[in-house]
Amino acid sequence: MTISFINKNEYANTASATITINKPTNTAQNDVMIAVIAVEDYTDRINSDPEGWTRIWGDSPGTRAIFQAVYWKVAGASEPSSYSWGLDATDECCGSISTFRGCVIADPIGNHTFSTATGASASCTAPAIAVAAAGNWLVHTSAIAYGTWFTPPPPAGAPAF
Repeated sequence: MTISFINKNEYANTASATITINKPTNTAQNDVMIAVIAVEDYTDRINSDPEGWTRIWGDSPGTRAIFQAVYWKVAGASEPSSYSWGLDATDECCGSISTFRGCVIADPIGNHTFSTATGASASCTAPAIAVAAAGNWLVHTSAIAYGTWFTPPPPAGAPAF
């Protein structure tokens, strides 16, 4: 089966202790959702996850000005209209959920790797990763502190969403 991007929803708030993101439109049973949550103050953490979401990665201690976590979930027959993550404190935060169809739901996340950077930079370099099998997708997420948004170019031949 071919993997396809279905939809996404985003959220940004200037001061909140909870981040709530609506389920992307047209998400159906057995679709795979990927959530990315970023909190501006690195000392704050995500202290509660919505039921059924699996954390792939969350920043380790350091001196960065942002905390980022990435999650996945296979949609069930009945899903809530939104998902909420609790934060340690009221802070600027943002996040998104993207839905994909056609993934291997027993193990939707094949290989993954993460990197972090400190200091001022106009670019984000992702570490090398091997695609687990033919037909797999490579999904890249990035977060930048201080409310700056950017869209990195996709790898050659990859769709942007």
